[in-house]
Amino acid sequence: MKYSLTYTHFDELLANPVSPFPVEKQTYFLTRIYEALDAITAEPDIENWRTLADVINLLTTLVEDMDVLEDKEKTIQQAKDVIRQAFESGKNSISVVDSGIIHALVESLEEAVQTLPARTVIRAHRLTEKRVQSILNGNRQHGDIVI
Repeated sequence: MKYSLTYTHFDELLANPVSPFPVEKQTYFLTRIYEALDAITAEPDIENWRTLADVINLLTTLVEDMDVLEDKEKTIQQAKDVIRQAFESGKNSISVVDSGIIHALVESLEEAVQTLPARTVIRAHRLTEKRVQSILNGNRQHGDIVI
């Protein structure tokens, strides 16, 4: 499967190693995520699910692979469980209560994007996209959810 990455290695090298993304880029990125979050309790489409899966995957990379964030409350696993349960039950949406778990995760990513250096965020994107590409090519690990 052909998959194009959002950022290149060159983008990562050129990104600011100290300051976060400019506010305009943060706003664009976060607006898309909050729109998906709003849709998730009603009638989300596949892009909404994918966007929220990207949030989970990106935070997983920042916590587990890069060790730049902590997930003391195990919110990432809770979010994975919520999405897995929704898919296994055949639902196309989640409850308002369960959306609170996803909302907490989105807020964590928002804080990370607003505070971490742009280079770190781009690195996380690149590592996440490589892992997702590997999953789509059939190299799944326990707990992976394919949307």
